[in-house]
Amino acid sequence: MSNLIQSVSAPIRPNDSRCKYWAKTIRFDEALPLPSNIEGASDLPGSYLKQGEEELMPGDFLIEGEANHHRRTDRGWSYTLSYMNAEGNLETVTPTAEHKATMKANGMDPTLLKGSGDIAACVRLAMGLRHGIDAGIPALASGPVDISQTAELGQEQGHDLVDVDLTASNDWTTGCDPTQPDQVSTSNDLSAGM
Repeated sequence: MSNLIQSVSAPIRPNDSRCKYWAKTIRFDEALPLPSNIEGASDLPGSYLKQGEEELMPGDFLIEGEANHHRRTDRGWSYTLSYMNAEGNLETVTPTAEHKATMKANGMDPTLLKGSGDIAACVRLAMGLRHGIDAGIPALASGPVDISQTAELGQEQGHDLVDVDLTASNDWTTGCDPTQPDQVSTSNDLSAGM
């Protein structure tokens, strides 16, 4: 990566315009809830996105849910996780049991393996990617580079930028120790665990 922050554009729209759809972005400095605490999309941090395009920076995730059309044989919902891979391209993945098994075999903390459901699987996969655990998919782009330049730009736009080491181990939820329940985000309160 160059000294400039790179981003990728992710389309925010359903595959089938007749179906219900939602999308949320989890930024690189936002805490992820434990997968076992996920009951639905409302348990994810952030607000729902409008249709259009969203810029994903290194370490950001986009989680999308779309109802399958009622005439399809696989009724229910489909969920995807999108991120910027190490080559700077948009990567979109549908989490599977194979991804979870691969992360388990590669040492993911058992606390993070708990929790069922497709949205919990998206969060688990995001946690694994943030910490470099091989899940059998392309690696996550590294965190923001040359933070001194980006901090100046962010302050001009009225934002405070945080320098986050996305490669740190034992930092499963960005600043939280999963063995300390009081430090793990269990709600939409983004200040929890940070």
